[in-house]
Amino acid sequence: KDEEVDKYRQKFAGSQADRIAKAESEAQKAAKLLQETTIS
Repeated sequence: KDEEVDKYRQKFAGSQADRIAKAESEAQKAAKLLQETTIS
């Protein structure tokens, strides 16, 4: 049973990390846009 859990962890670890990285880059883009609009 533990082996199955490890398989799932490995399977989803990559996609979850990708999702987090994508969310962070999107947040940075949004923050940059907000800064530009408030400055001008």
